[in-house]
Amino acid sequence: MEVDNQRVPPIIKLNVGGSYFTTSLQTLTKDPKSMLAAMFSGNFEMKPCEDGAFFIDRDGTHFRFILNYLRTGKLTLPEGATFLKELLEEAEFYQIQGMLMELKSLMSTNTTPSTGTNVIKLNVGGKFYATSLQTLTEGPSSILAAMFSTGGYSSIDLMDYGGKPQPSDDGSFFIDRDGKHFRILLNYLRNKKLFLPEDASDAFLKELEAEAKFYKIRGMINELDGILENRRRKARAANLY
Repeated sequence: MEVDNQRVPPIIKLNVGGSYFTTSLQTLTKDPKSMLAAMFSGNFEMKPCEDGAFFIDRDGTHFRFILNYLRTGKLTLPEGATFLKELLEEAEFYQIQGMLMELKSLMSTNTTPSTGTNVIKLNVGGKFYATSLQTLTEGPSSILAAMFSTGGYSSIDLMDYGGKPQPSDDGSFFIDRDGKHFRILLNYLRNKKLFLPEDASDAFLKELEAEAKFYKIRGMINELDGILENRRRKARAANLY
């Protein structure tokens, strides 16, 4: 967003309902369609108070989460956060659409990670499954954990995977992948063991490995690599005779 740099300083002090914050003009205008970007675009008459801070008449309790989302593009919350409705209200006021979508997704699952009792319905390429939040977040570095985590840092940028899934009208979360082998992935996360059909072909294993790699389930990838390599060694040995 283009701003009038002569009217708006590059470092900005904010007084949000009595709570003070310091941030950059670049952060405040990161989302060009947000209320903050409009406020500090230079198109509106925003004057600092005597202490040099720009006053915003909103509750500043959770404003740091707003700023951090604009800084990083990620919603980072304490585990078990109980203030999602309050934060949603602020995100709606500031019109930060990406943050709104993530908060609505979290609230729609009604998640409480420590209990593991929440049932989540998935639509994987047209095949439906039901599982728990605990199962989906079992592999903390997996795509599924990043998709359904209720907060905290993730090294995975979900924008490369279409963002966090949103619930459909039937309450299920759609994942645009082939669901043919997804039950095997779920069972691996549930049991930490790989159960395969006795007649699993090499083609079957390669398809399954491709899905495990997409979801970044490391233990499963390693086991499948080992099985396929063992089959290749046996085939090479058989060809020697």
